[in-house]
Amino acid sequence: MNSKLNSILGIVAWSMLLLPGCGAKQPATPVNNATVHGSLQLDGKPIGPVSLEFYSDHFGKVGQAQVNKEGEIQTADPIPVGGYLIVLGPPETGTIPHSIPHNYFIDTSSGLHYELQAGDNELTIQLKK
Repeated sequence: MNSKLNSILGIVAWSMLLLPGCGAKQPATPVNNATVHGSLQLDGKPIGPVSLEFYSDHFGKVGQAQVNKEGEIQTADPIPVGGYLIVLGPPETGTIPHSIPHNYFIDTSSGLHYELQAGDNELTIQLKK
C-alpha cells in the first residue's frame, strides 16, 4: 500500500512540473521597454498617493507605478511597450485620498487607456470628479 501511495504521489509531482501553469501568460523579456513618469491630477490639481496598475489585453497585469502625495508618477521597473488599461490601487505607503472617485479603482470603469512607446513616456493622467 505504501509503495502504491508513493507511486501516485510521484506521478502527481511530475504532472505538476510538466503541465503549464494557469493564469495570464507573462510576456517574454521584451526588446523594447517603456518607463513612465508624469503626473496624476484630479480636476487639474495634483493628487496622491496611489499606485497605478498597468493591464495588458494579452498578459494581464504587467507593471505598476507609484504616485506620491504631490501627484508625481514613477515606474520602478520597465514595462513592455503596448496599449494598457490603467487602474488605480492602494499606495505602498500612506492612505488613498478619499476625494478620488471609486470608478478609477475598478478595471471595468477606470476608462484610463494609454499607449506606451519604447523609452521614457511622460503621462499626465487627468481624473474628474
